[in-house]
Amino acid sequence: MADIPYQNVDNEFKYKSLKGQIPFVELNGRQIADTNIIIDELTKIFHIQMDDQLVEPSVYAQAYAIHSLIEDTLRWYCIYYRALNNTFFGTEDGLMDQCKAQGVGRLTPSEVDTFARKHLKALSVLLGDKNYLMGRCHGFWTPLHVLLLSTEQGHQNFIESDCRNVVDYLRNIKEVFIGFINH
Repeated sequence: MADIPYQNVDNEFKYKSLKGQIPFVELNGRQIADTNIIIDELTKIFHIQMDDQLVEPSVYAQAYAIHSLIEDTLRWYCIYYRALNNTFFGTEDGLMDQCKAQGVGRLTPSEVDTFARKHLKALSVLLGDKNYLMGRCHGFWTPLHVLLLSTEQGHQNFIESDCRNVVDYLRNIKEVFIGFINH
């Protein structure tokens, strides 16, 4: 995406960064964890301007709000579904405790499904027929990809029928930028 040379090392989600996070980047012996920090650090180190299309304050604000929707809301639904199905990626028992501390874990599964569907539908409307949100890929694929992988069949059917453009968006991101993922 940013033409930074890299080598993907598939650790099958067995290893985390020193901060306990996945994904992480190792550059010149230094670990950089958290997607937001990774993007910020790599753009500084390699002198890359990723947000050049977001020069208008209102456009940047929209991008930030969409990013927050995905990272701070949809991501918690992903964690919730992973906590319910503890075999997914070999997750730990403490995930539901994290969900409860955040609030989503205090909802019923039906309530989580309802909210997740509303948020996915809102994202689908924002995406429309564009290939990328806000004109660029940014880093929006990870929580969505996990959500699509980790949901039960009823949720999958909803996503396939009511948010088809989100599925197509993820497929496009995977094919263009992250072809090494085998899901």
